[in-house]
Amino acid sequence: MQILIKILFICIALLTASSADCQEKSLIPQIRKEYLNINANKFMQKKTLSNKDYLGYEADGGSSLTGYFKKNKLVKIVSWAGISHGVHIDEYYFKDGKLIFVYKKFNSFPYDAQKNRINMKKTTTTFEGRYYFNDDKLIDAQIRGENIFRDKQEDEQKQLLNEADNYRTLLQ
Repeated sequence: MQILIKILFICIALLTASSADCQEKSLIPQIRKEYLNINANKFMQKKTLSNKDYLGYEADGGSSLTGYFKKNKLVKIVSWAGISHGVHIDEYYFKDGKLIFVYKKFNSFPYDAQKNRINMKKTTTTFEGRYYFNDDKLIDAQIRGENIFRDKQEDEQKQLLNEADNYRTLLQ
């Protein structure tokens, strides 16, 4: 009888955890809709910082940090940096002051074997990541390629939240 009770308890716990995960994943279409609404708004105020203002140094190909504000509330941040081997783009989206979505992309300059050098006129996407958040919790990540800029020692959720907070502080 005790074994049956333990099995029943484990089944209930698994169903509860699975249900919570499904509820969080059901938020993804709402987050995508908010993402589309933010990007469709052409009337936001913009604040842009360049190179030294937010990196503290000059990136090889330049860089910028741009905040987009709707009614004085930050709704989007775009970090762009041109470096020696490609272009790094990070986008952070907010709703009611909370991070809801992060899009990261790295476009590498391909190596031209015939010319024995990097072709800086062309890029290839070598990393793309989509990260969905709810109440400061990473609820889903869709990743293609390897993010060579990620600190492997730090929790990904924590790293993304810290980046968003640091950029938000610089822009306000």
